[in-house]
Amino acid sequence: MVGRLRNEAGQIVVLFALLLPLFLGLGALAVDVGYWYVVKKEAQDAADAAALAAARDLGRGQPVATQTAIDYVRKNMPDAPLPEVEFPDQRKIEVTVTQSTGTFFGRLFGLLAPTVSRRAVAERIEGARNLAIFSHNYHGCSDGLEIDAKDTWIDGLIHSNGQYDVHSGPGNEALWAADGTIWRENCVSKLDPVPEGASYGPGPDFLPRDVWQMANWPAWHTAADFGWPTCSGADFSGRTIEIAAREIRISDPDRAIPIVSVIPRGTYCATESFTIVGDDLRGTLSALAPQITVSGEQLHLQPFADGMLFFSVPNADSVPSNDGSLGAGGNATCIPSAGNDLQLDGDHQSWTGDIFDPCGRIVLNTGESTIQASIVASQVRVTGDHLRLTGTGGLGATVGLVE
Repeated sequence: MVGRLRNEAGQIVVLFALLLPLFLGLGALAVDVGYWYVVKKEAQDAADAAALAAARDLGRGQPVATQTAIDYVRKNMPDAPLPEVEFPDQRKIEVTVTQSTGTFFGRLFGLLAPTVSRRAVAERIEGARNLAIFSHNYHGCSDGLEIDAKDTWIDGLIHSNGQYDVHSGPGNEALWAADGTIWRENCVSKLDPVPEGASYGPGPDFLPRDVWQMANWPAWHTAADFGWPTCSGADFSGRTIEIAAREIRISDPDRAIPIVSVIPRGTYCATESFTIVGDDLRGTLSALAPQITVSGEQLHLQPFADGMLFFSVPNADSVPSNDGSLGAGGNATCIPSAGNDLQLDGDHQSWTGDIFDPCGRIVLNTGESTIQASIVASQVRVTGDHLRLTGTGGLGATVGLVE
């Protein structure tokens, strides 16, 4: 009996010796797999945080959003390689974080270190506040926003980082805006006294509320997103483009396109100037050029690409600031293009879409017109009579993960 027990004890020792590597391997696998899940969670958290933070900066341009994503990944996972950053569209950003998990015990058994890759997609959703006019005014206080108009109604938020200079005109003509704000640390507002029998209502007074810091660009459009400077992908491109009542004239390459009253749909990209001179025209288009001039009556226009109607692209010699934008201060050098102003003239207009000029001034000289737009520029001047402007730009943007 004793000999039998000794024999079984010997077998247990042998069996234990044989199974010990298996137990150690299972333990190593459990530790390494657990660590793998920890790294996987860290990578997903880093991707989520980076995508959300970068989405908030999409309004300042894709280069800024990309750098924000990189910075957030570095803060959360300093040892991780640079993340992959992509833009599925102008409102979304995708961040992919990749990290090698390493092994504690698995390498003793020849197990390779697995690589974790996690991605997150965030979307910037513009707020409901309807921005009508924004003047960044990188020059300082002077010439920020000037309104010299009669019987003009602006339904939306107006903001100027420079001065307000508002003239409502003599007589009983009313000037009304839903809301207005101004950076008041250095800049002042000027508003004509209310003429006898006139009003600035119904609604809040036009006199702007104080904002104790300069407001950043509410949106930032990059000319490269529309094919600039080569005009790649544009439906109509050339050195100059002029749309008249009977034809579209394009130079370099030279060609003429006959039209009657409808402007062909598409993106119009001119390396020097884009002009509309004509009456009774309608169309769906997005126009990019250093100099843009529009004049005529009964023009009915709406945007073709990404809500953009007119984009006066910066001078090629302009140098962006560190955040990728122009006219934002810092080391930015914003050189207006020849002609300086994005000039929009005429009566009985009906437009929708964004109008953007980051280096120059937008002059809106329209009468008896109804416009639904977001007018964003370094400087803005509004003249004309009986204008009804409804803001369409969003403020107070929110972001959220969509994937």
